[in-house]
Amino acid sequence: MKKSKMLKPINVMTTSFLLASSLLMPSAGFAEELSTPKNEESSNSQASGVKNQEARTQTTETQSSGKAASKMMVNEAVVNNFQELKVALEADNGITAIHLGQNIDISGAIKIHPAKSEIVIEGNDHTLSETGAVGASGGIYANGNILSSVHVKNVNIKGKNYYGLITIHDVTKNVEQIFENVHYSGPQLIWNRNGKAVFKGVNNIYINDQTMPGSAPAHEMAETGSVEIDGETKISHNNGYALIWSVTKEPQFKIAPNAKVEIKTLQSGYGLFYATGGDADFSIGNNAKVTFDGVKGVTGTGKLKSFNVDSGADVQMNRSGTDSYPMVSLYGPAQINNQAKLHVTTENGHALEVENKPTTIDFNTPEKVVLSSVKKQAVNNLSTSLAMSMDTGMLKLWTSPTGDPANSYVGKSGGNLTWKGIYKYNVAQSIGGNPENFNIEFSKTKKIELGKDVDGQAERDLADAKNK
Repeated sequence: MKKSKMLKPINVMTTSFLLASSLLMPSAGFAEELSTPKNEESSNSQASGVKNQEARTQTTETQSSGKAASKMMVNEAVVNNFQELKVALEADNGITAIHLGQNIDISGAIKIHPAKSEIVIEGNDHTLSETGAVGASGGIYANGNILSSVHVKNVNIKGKNYYGLITIHDVTKNVEQIFENVHYSGPQLIWNRNGKAVFKGVNNIYINDQTMPGSAPAHEMAETGSVEIDGETKISHNNGYALIWSVTKEPQFKIAPNAKVEIKTLQSGYGLFYATGGDADFSIGNNAKVTFDGVKGVTGTGKLKSFNVDSGADVQMNRSGTDSYPMVSLYGPAQINNQAKLHVTTENGHALEVENKPTTIDFNTPEKVVLSSVKKQAVNNLSTSLAMSMDTGMLKLWTSPTGDPANSYVGKSGGNLTWKGIYKYNVAQSIGGNPENFNIEFSKTKKIELGKDVDGQAERDLADAKNK
């Protein structure tokens, strides 16, 4: 069992003592501005819903070395109820590290003091329950101009407010919100539209509107500029809104090396990543394991200006149902790198579509890539030009989603197959390769598979050549 730090509880009757405590940062002026309220008819109009809850895996955090468990630092406080939490966050007291001593109901508004530049909430495996009003200033919120970091860890959260656990108003920019070992169940975890969200440790997130009485409708998991996911994160989403909505100009969706990410969606609508301020960069790091499964596409009506799957990553993107948007829409280059696996499969719509901008797609010795659509073509570039290249052991092409491939190709003399095709409006303009030229007829091809020659066709061809 993890041992909590033996810290001195904060006493709401001694506010004057707290105000006299040493501050990490002097008080500063700020411009107060409320976030743009949600508009359920005009803002990202989508449907709400409910989903099966995921179990949270607890992890332990060791105490900092050299620090006596019984000694409290001047910037720390233990809180055991709402009033103590309110004083710790609202007062100009230098307190930036808050430790939960008990489960706490967030029953009213708490405005983070504008002199605080960073906040850490150590949950010690307790529960924060949102029981107060919903709205941009209904619970914990910040609208100063100094805050740069909010770190929430080792806590269970029962959500009610679709402005997130800690609302970062639009006037407060470039705040990094870190969630580490968090189990969240509620309508929306994050509202930080001009900042960044980072996930570490083991997190389970269940977006629904039934966890707390009087809950706001379920919306996105996060409204934030960019997202980076490390560690192990499972997300369950059951409404028509996007999973992540960004209104910033340069959004980034990053999955870190060695991360494990599972996202399950049960209602169609906007894509997993919905960027309305600018097209997004999307990257999956080395050896990450990623599964997107359900009825939502990755991009929906949006586009990605880059798409990278790094070496050794294993990526599964599967969609069923009637959603007809492309599973992945590109507005820039894509690379699938050495020993990576990528499966993009969909019942409706194209698996991969290139839109509006000349684009390159490079397959650099991946282990296995499958691009497949049951009812549409696998790859579509009807509106622009595309340069596709591959360095691979084999290539198989299907004109039907089932059965044997219509064509298959392998390298010769024990080497890889190398090939490049220049296409415009789904029609090949030029083709070159080794050992032979071939055309991938996009308009007829429902499934493309390439990667290692696990069937050994190249070896058999080489053996036959030697015998002859």
